[in-house]
Amino acid sequence: MRSGGGPGLRAKLRLENVVTRIGAFTLGPVNLEVGDGEVALIFGPNGAGKSTLLKTILGLYRPERGRVLIDDIDVTNVPVNRREVGYVPQSLALFDHMSVRDNIEFGLKVRGVPKEERERAVKEVAERLHIEDLLDRRASELSWGQAQRVAIARAVITRPKVLLLDEPASGLDPWSADYLADLIVYVRDELKVATVVVSQYAGKLLRASTRLLFMSNGKLYDLGPVERALKSPMKAEAAAYLGYDNVIPCKALGNLCEGSKSLALRYSSVQVGEAPCDGLQLKGRLEQIYADVDGSLKARVDLNGIKVTGLLRGKVEDRHVNVCIRIDSAALVE
Repeated sequence: MRSGGGPGLRAKLRLENVVTRIGAFTLGPVNLEVGDGEVALIFGPNGAGKSTLLKTILGLYRPERGRVLIDDIDVTNVPVNRREVGYVPQSLALFDHMSVRDNIEFGLKVRGVPKEERERAVKEVAERLHIEDLLDRRASELSWGQAQRVAIARAVITRPKVLLLDEPASGLDPWSADYLADLIVYVRDELKVATVVVSQYAGKLLRASTRLLFMSNGKLYDLGPVERALKSPMKAEAAAYLGYDNVIPCKALGNLCEGSKSLALRYSSVQVGEAPCDGLQLKGRLEQIYADVDGSLKARVDLNGIKVTGLLRGKVEDRHVNVCIRIDSAALVE
């Protein structure tokens, strides 16, 4: 039943066999546990059901069956405003006509928190998120990265039990994405909030996450703690999101692995050229040599109809090249 919860941690958020139907799309059944101070990063393609899952947790969608529990209390039929869940949608949903200060304190004001207490809370969270210089600006004047910090501040100032972030890395430049990871680390380590992040950009948020889960066609697959998931991504489609350049069907590799599965390999585990081979050596047809952003020279090769990307090593004198596959660094995937 445990999917996404760390061992020994009491689940702050728990989904039990949740099924949600939206039109022809079916989410689930989903089982998920997230404890205090955990960040469950759920990644996968568009249309997989990631945002539907968040909206089910939030209460915008009611599941057809199953239960949503927060702090061991069944909130399946509890209204959104009584669930103690912070939510940052992909659009951020800031009030453009209001100042940053008014946006951040909005949730506290609705709850009837006294003005002095609101001011103190806004000052504290603004300092922690380094946005104190933005407090008197209108939300419409902010860059996307600044607006996102404000949206997160508004979500956490009410001290929610659960925080949901929908595609937070979308549209961010590398520096803003890195700062976003810092914000999530702060929420994780300082506020100890159980956090669920959904994203197509798993790589940008790995360092802020404690567990990885892959979603496809409404199904959720628990890949485990980050380090384990990177070494053994379980699903071929998940491997592509986690930096594996190649997925080679076992049937193309003889008897090296089970015929119905595949081997996922990073480009560094595939060497192209005349260099000595300490793995499985095959012959392929060279299609392209190109430089990558990490400074390496990569080679694109056709192995009997299977496209493979590897590291160029040694001489390449014609289109027919040696391809060396290091099986010891491969991951078996379905």
